[in-house]
Amino acid sequence: MVEVDTSTRRIKVLLVILFAIFIIGAILQYQRNGSFQASETVANSGPSNRIEVSAEQMKQAWPLTVDHGWVSCERGGDTLVFTDDSGKKYGINGFGISQYGSIDPIVAVQPPDPSFYDASGNYYGPPKKPLSPLFDLAQSLCK
Repeated sequence: MVEVDTSTRRIKVLLVILFAIFIIGAILQYQRNGSFQASETVANSGPSNRIEVSAEQMKQAWPLTVDHGWVSCERGGDTLVFTDDSGKKYGINGFGISQYGSIDPIVAVQPPDPSFYDASGNYYGPPKKPLSPLFDLAQSLCK
């Protein structure tokens, strides 16, 4: 009977220690970031994870039909986003698309490249401009 009391007591002590660690961690997170949802709050704010981009800057590499906007890294680094002048957000990667919808409606059509025609004259090149310049820039903001 004494052995049962000892093991019960050990479990209670272990639970108290784990609870104390959890509380201390939450307090430290709150002090450091000012909220308990720190990863999303910090990831969605501040100049370090959002940058203005434009067709003028990127020249031929600009892949969109709008002339400028902002790329950002959100939600702790898994969501890459383009925001237009009106504030509408578009996902650049899978997580961004699931959160805000696809950027596809504003992706520019690729000019035909003569090297993408087959012998019969059929064009098999990419129909839309590649998003890799925006993707790479947004991803660099996640670091």
